[in-house]
Amino acid sequence: EANKSIVSNVNFIIKISCCLSAFISSVLMFFGGSVLDLLFEQTSAILASPTLSYMAPGIYLMSLMTVINTVLEGRGMVKVPLLSLIIATAIKGILSLILLKNEYFGVNGAAIAISISYLIALLIPLVYLEYKGSGGISVLSAGVKAILISTGAAMLIFTLSNRFLPNSLLLKLFLTGAIFVVFVLFLVFNREEKRKIWSKLTKKSI
Repeated sequence: EANKSIVSNVNFIIKISCCLSAFISSVLMFFGGSVLDLLFEQTSAILASPTLSYMAPGIYLMSLMTVINTVLEGRGMVKVPLLSLIIATAIKGILSLILLKNEYFGVNGAAIAISISYLIALLIPLVYLEYKGSGGISVLSAGVKAILISTGAAMLIFTLSNRFLPNSLLLKLFLTGAIFVVFVLFLVFNREEKRKIWSKLTKKSI
């Protein structure tokens, strides 16, 4: 019973992590220029926007990687996360050297290398966890479902907001964020997980 509760909580955390990181990644990937406009001059924002877009997938990958590595470490498999990070770091260095010298990628090559390194650092522990047996932890089913629904919802909502809402990024972020939460809440989380969320929001015990 205790193990079942732990598995349920881990799956719940995976879904939350995927949804939040997918939304943030989508915002930075498709609307990075507008976000940078809030912080820097327009010229700098335009130049940095492509680089930010290439780095955006790394947010989701790093988020899910952290959850999986925590699960492995909790099972005593501490060498796997460490080994995956070492391999990913080495690949990042090699790719950076190659892509930075490429005229087409230029500085963006470093951003691409970072995202690819996060992907490697995620795949190694994920494959190992599936090979050894996930013990009911649905990393693939929960994670993939959450990322597909979350990214799709974010793209759809932001596309509609660009067409119909006033030209204010903060207003768009607020309104689309609220709609996104409701949209994902009903499509990603099951009844028990919704009860957990409601319990946390209202500070009531389930």
